[in-house]
Amino acid sequence: MRKTLAFLVTLLIGLPLFAATLRVNNAPGTSPDHATIQAAINAASDGDTILIEGSASTYAGFTLTNKRLNLIGPGHNLAANPGTPANKLGAVIAVSSSSIQTTTSQAGTADGTLVMGLEFLSELRLESCANVTVSRCAFNSQSGSGRLYLNGPTNLVSQSLFRGTSPLSWGVNNTSGNRIENCIIADGSLSVGSSASLLYLRNNILFGVSAASGTAIQADNNLFLGTSVPTSNAIYRNNFFPSSLNPNLVGSGNVGSVNFSAVMPAYQSSSASPDGRYQLSTGISPLPANPALNAGTDGTHIGPFGGPNPYVLSGVPPLPTIDEISAPQFAAPGSSLTIRVKVGARP
Repeated sequence: MRKTLAFLVTLLIGLPLFAATLRVNNAPGTSPDHATIQAAINAASDGDTILIEGSASTYAGFTLTNKRLNLIGPGHNLAANPGTPANKLGAVIAVSSSSIQTTTSQAGTADGTLVMGLEFLSELRLESCANVTVSRCAFNSQSGSGRLYLNGPTNLVSQSLFRGTSPLSWGVNNTSGNRIENCIIADGSLSVGSSASLLYLRNNILFGVSAASGTAIQADNNLFLGTSVPTSNAIYRNNFFPSSLNPNLVGSGNVGSVNFSAVMPAYQSSSASPDGRYQLSTGISPLPANPALNAGTDGTHIGPFGGPNPYVLSGVPPLPTIDEISAPQFAAPGSSLTIRVKVGARP
């Protein structure tokens, strides 16, 4: 006779009272609430959370309209870094090149939405949205067409990995007060539209910034891997550059001709993970002292691993996860079967 033991664990993760949580999994043999992200979005109400579980198959695109939702996946490149959950499958969004994930062009259609822990091989396009947070995601235009397009005010992009050229484009209309913080944008320049009135860049790795002359930028505590040509309305504070400082750079505390091998010893290593290669060295001998340590405007490290919200490897969300599980295949008759599960959570 087979006996099934079901364990129910209730986890309080700070979600709004009475908000529903919907599970999405497109793998055969699972019993989720929905098999597609779009079906979950259609069924969800304003303020609900949709947990998109890791799968060996990619997920199709979706359209988000007139709802404030929390879309949360398990993280990206989970097998590439130590200390990630036991299940190494990510939730990857991939659609045909002619399709995109998008909100409608109406203002306010997804205001306040959170997108976290997902990997995009196609474009995430959020039109005319305010107070949107895109966090701990990966956008890959090396092996796909993954990129992010945002058009609207007071949005936050944080702790995310952008791979490939032109992976992040800021919209050209009504983009005041947006922030890009603790992101890795190492392969291509950040493109900023001509009507962007104010953009904050804090604690990122950037190859460079491509912006119109009327764009106001405040850049603090960033590591620039390429040459950045300052605009007339840009202020740079405590940033590192690989070459000598541009004489037209406005600001203070900037450092030129930085040896990035002393800052990030593995950033040119082909064996390092896509985001782990940008970790700061601690300056322990025989490595030289790291000039980025505690050198930011706030006294923390320069780059994505500094500031109040440091980058988290693989973008694992700040939710309880099963980090280790040990279960024997069988037990002798009459004996006990011991299953060990280690649960952890990231900040």
